[in-house]
Amino acid sequence: MAEQILSKIEELRKLEQEIEPKIKELEEKRDNEIGEINKKYDRKISDVSNEVETFKKDLMDTIYQSFEQAVMNEFDSKRSTSEYSVTSQIKEYRDSMNEVDLFPDQLIEKLDKIIVEEEPIENLAYDLEKIKTQFF
Repeated sequence: MAEQILSKIEELRKLEQEIEPKIKELEEKRDNEIGEINKKYDRKISDVSNEVETFKKDLMDTIYQSFEQAVMNEFDSKRSTSEYSVTSQIKEYRDSMNEVDLFPDQLIEKLDKIIVEEEPIENLAYDLEKIKTQFF
């Protein structure tokens, strides 16, 4: 009886050794196919993501342009009068941008300083390029 069991165990080991290369081959084939599928979907995800990123970039450009225009309009108002006071347009702009999630909080703070006349509008006007690089 023991010999029969030992013989069956030996037969089992041989069978396992025989199927091992076949299993490795199947695993390699599976890994290759999964890799190809992953590449295919990575490309699709990238395409979709690029579309969203392009849209976001365009939106950020629009937000920056609105900021630049608001600052320059305020700057022009200050230059065109001898008795300057902060305009309602810059206050309204600040309030409306405070509602925009993508608008940087630091720029809201800078606008607040302009509105309470803690800082001159020139500081923002002269730093527009730096602001664009830093925030947009």
